[in-house]
Amino acid sequence: MAAAALRGLASRERGEPVRATQLSLARTAAELLARPRRDEPARRPDPDRFRVAFGDVSLIAPPGALDGEPLRWAHGPRPLGGDSARWA
Repeated sequence: MAAAALRGLASRERGEPVRATQLSLARTAAELLARPRRDEPARRPDPDRFRVAFGDVSLIAPPGALDGEPLRWAHGPRPLGGDSARWA
């Protein structure tokens, strides 16, 4: 799916027509589930894991680093409707 999106963006950037792509979520899930699983070590508490109204979520760290320090989010998710609607 990501490859199809990137292919479309690259085509658009080159001024080429963007083709429609058909994707199958069920086939993607089946392919991922069929892959061999690796044994993972016990996980330590994750500082980027948060409990929210609809369940637990884990934040994916932002890419890159600043002065050699990995970037981190300033805070976890706020409750739905917890922020006013405005442009940042």
